[in-house]
Amino acid sequence: MAGISNSVVIVNFNSRVALLALLKSLALHEATSTEVIVVDSASTDGSVEAAREACPQAKVMRLETNRGFYAAVNKGIDRAEGDVAIVCHADVIADIHTLAELGDQARETEGRKVAAVVPRLVGVDGAEQPFVATLPKLATGVAGALNPVAAWQSRVPFLDHLAENEWARFACVALSQNYLATTGAFDPRFFLYYGDADQCSRIHAKHLRVLISKTVKVTHAGASLAKDFPPHLLRILRKDQEQYAQKHFPSWQQGVVRAAGTVGRWFANSD
Repeated sequence: MAGISNSVVIVNFNSRVALLALLKSLALHEATSTEVIVVDSASTDGSVEAAREACPQAKVMRLETNRGFYAAVNKGIDRAEGDVAIVCHADVIADIHTLAELGDQARETEGRKVAAVVPRLVGVDGAEQPFVATLPKLATGVAGALNPVAAWQSRVPFLDHLAENEWARFACVALSQNYLATTGAFDPRFFLYYGDADQCSRIHAKHLRVLISKTVKVTHAGASLAKDFPPHLLRILRKDQEQYAQKHFPSWQQGVVRAAGTVGRWFANSD
């Protein structure tokens, strides 16, 4: 496809049904300057074959191993030809024009030092979903070590941008390739959680901005895990929270978080 301006990067792992729903909603045959790249993290549910059959226009990358969401995102961005990369979870539902508009907003606001633009997230019922939170500090780190799910809560945004002490969950985000060269790629040491918090922290450190679109909404069809977090995801969440503390907290605070983590794991294993 000539003249690509936006690259939609979809990361998938064993989410064949959700991935096919997203590819169908995109209506990629209507795209003129937007490409779609599906990065599959070694799924075993037939996602790759199904995606290639359902959407021949998409570029499908099959990774040999699952090294986590953020490592997969980096692979997709590396292959992207557009000057804006629009990263989506597989359980997002949107058409190609909506995502292109999000990409255009990121491009048009580069002069205002905007590194990323996120859409408003709504559930399948149309209700706005929470996706903004305060960047983790010591109290959050301790709370997360003791109860990872409680520390992972967020809120519906009421501003059109992130404050310097905030981060947004990147279920869908348009990222300027120019500014990614400045802030760096996603940190692959985060497997599934808090890599977006880390990226937002680095964006703020460079005195760049993350905007929340006033006009673009996308449906996030994924179920909320706040009430019933599967044990294997809980372990990943805890590990990624500890990784954030290790990277961003002073040494003495890291020690406090590690000690709290020991207590938290003891209680979790004693249940």
